[in-house]
Amino acid sequence: MKKVTLPRGNCVICGLPITADTDSREHVITNAIGGRLKTNGFICQDCNSTKGHSWDTALARQLNGLCLYFGIARERGESPTQQIETTTGERFELQHGGGLMPHKPTIKEIQREGGRLELQITAQTMEEARKILKRKKRKYPGLDIEQALRTATNGLSAPTGVLKLSSEVGGVESDRSIVKTTAAFAHCVGLEVDGLNTALEYLRNSDAEAPFGYYYEVDLVIGRPAGVPIHCVAVSGIPEHRLLLGYVEFFGVHRAVVCLSDRYSGEAIHRAYAIDPTTGKTFDVQVRLPFSMTDLRQIYAYEKIPPGAMERAFTEVLIPARKRQYDNETHRQISDAVNYAWKNCGAKAGDIMTEELAGKMVALIAERMQPFLLHRIRQRRGREDAANSALTGR
Repeated sequence: MKKVTLPRGNCVICGLPITADTDSREHVITNAIGGRLKTNGFICQDCNSTKGHSWDTALARQLNGLCLYFGIARERGESPTQQIETTTGERFELQHGGGLMPHKPTIKEIQREGGRLELQITAQTMEEARKILKRKKRKYPGLDIEQALRTATNGLSAPTGVLKLSSEVGGVESDRSIVKTTAAFAHCVGLEVDGLNTALEYLRNSDAEAPFGYYYEVDLVIGRPAGVPIHCVAVSGIPEHRLLLGYVEFFGVHRAVVCLSDRYSGEAIHRAYAIDPTTGKTFDVQVRLPFSMTDLRQIYAYEKIPPGAMERAFTEVLIPARKRQYDNETHRQISDAVNYAWKNCGAKAGDIMTEELAGKMVALIAERMQPFLLHRIRQRRGREDAANSALTGR
């Protein structure tokens, strides 16, 4: 389900009737964070271009680090790279898919045995590395720039510390994006925008109280795919309480319950939509919102967030993603090492793999893989030391 076409009603923000000339296609979950589902007849072009886009942009900015880390698949372009720090104070540019590049180029001069000079350069691009080498050639006229670039590794940096990914979402604009998302899904499943009284009051009145709060007391998503950073949006109509409630979560981490209406008079309804923003795959899930107005007041007051609950939700998707990144980087390093060994072992296409040639290949592969393996060992020891310090209180 990617697009839902519905009769036009009144704009969710300005309240004016939407016509064929003023209609716009709205992503229920903003495409900037990997949303796909669209609807029409929900928001007019003017409001979508002003309020709608600014609210979604604010939310996307706050979630950009997670978009990059998980490598979301957008319909247009990729998330902008972002400067990020580690727990040891290192600075990197976080890339799409969680890769890291040095924030600033660096160069080290290392004197090896026999007086041989070795230059170790980290740069974001080969062109940047070439410029650095050209400057060094003034000091070392015998430097062969092209040979140095041919032996360079086209890879990603590996930090010694742990990435500090921000998990904060909130503010005047991003909060309204959250409410707009649930209202858009309510419209998407056939509910009239004009009946969403609490959502409309909040979206149209800058002084209105936010009709939502974060909820982690229990997992409301039934059928949640394990280890997947899903986006999910749902609505539940509860006639006995006259409530129409919405639910939205991003990356399986940020989970909010929204009151769309406290005057609901329709039938009981429970609809949900979930998507993996890294692939665009949708999931068949259910979300039940068995809340009364008393429950909502507690949710608004942040009383339904047990200690450590959000961190556990984060860990459930972060650890599998980290393992996938580790496996992908290991495979990339192995492939690079094999290619390097083949190019430098002296063999030609069609040569028989002799014992001597195999020995050279193994030695060259080990040489190429050594920095990567040593870094992994140091990284593991650092994490073990940090864990031991936390346990002992040192």
